Amino acid sequence: MAVPPMALLLWWLVTHGSYERVERVCLVMTLVFFAYPLAAVIAGPDWGEVGRQLVSPAFQLDADYLTLFIALVGTTITPYMQLYIQSAVAEKGRVTDVTRVRLDAYAGALFSDLIAGFIIIATGATLFAAGTKVETAADAAQALRPLAGPYAGALFGAGLFGASMLAAAVLPLATAYTIAEAFGWEKGVSHTFREAPVFQGLYTGLLILGAIVALWPGLNVIELLVYTQVLNGLLLPVVLIAILLLANDREVMGRHVNGRLYNLLAWTTIILVVGLSTIYLGITVLGRLGIIAGG
Repeated sequence: MAVPPMALLLWWLVTHGSYERVERVCLVMTLVFFAYPLAAVIAGPDWGEVGRQLVSPAFQLDADYLTLFIALVGTTITPYMQLYIQSAVAEKGRVTDVTRVRLDAYAGALFSDLIAGFIIIATGATLFAAGTKVETAADAAQALRPLAGPYAGALFGAGLFGASMLAAAVLPLATAYTIAEAFGWEKGVSHTFREAPVFQGLYTGLLILGAIVALWPGLNVIELLVYTQVLNGLLLPVVLIAILLLANDREVMGRHVNGRLYNLLAWTTIILVVGLSTIYLGITVLGRLGIIAGG
């Protein structure tokens, strides 16, 4: 019942507001994520084991394990975010201090990764310890029970609402930005429908499509989320290579081209993701053919 009015509210906010207003609303919605560090601490995990797994994580050549592994990569280094962040910076105006922009990107990445880490710890200490299989949002809400007790569902619902609203705003915007930039059309949240009809039209259409998918009867949302992130992980190398080539183009970047350390880290990441994707596709295909038992 909440999907249509929230989609309409989000559409109104983006199409009738300035970029600054949209940015502030999205930032406010992230505050609910601070519940997860508290939940992780109160859940009482074995912090020694957490530290050991952080330094030396386990790895399995198993189709189910690799599916979640690539999904985790896909939702952490999301392709759409690589495209969205530069468009958002460009919309703020001419950038004269690249150092501040980099620090902003570092801070955002660090915050999101820390929250994701605490979510993994909280769910590991609660859902995994109890052998709970997450098939619905209600199952996932139990990870907050150490913190919120009987109110875990409401607290998780608030977090899910914030994450959903952020995703519903950012993903369509990233696509609209990318397509408008590729064809040289006018773009920007601060532009009206008359000033940027294609950009605003794309955003509107994608938001409607997302609402329809969310309302689809009998749809397994958790499974859809996982495989959407798997797709993100598989497409990630294409996006990263394109961005890396641009970041090393002196005609585009001038004196701000990537240094050796950035290139080393970037290419290492790309090689690892490509290798992981290749292994996943190989095991998945062989499993479908019945060559690998249990694939």
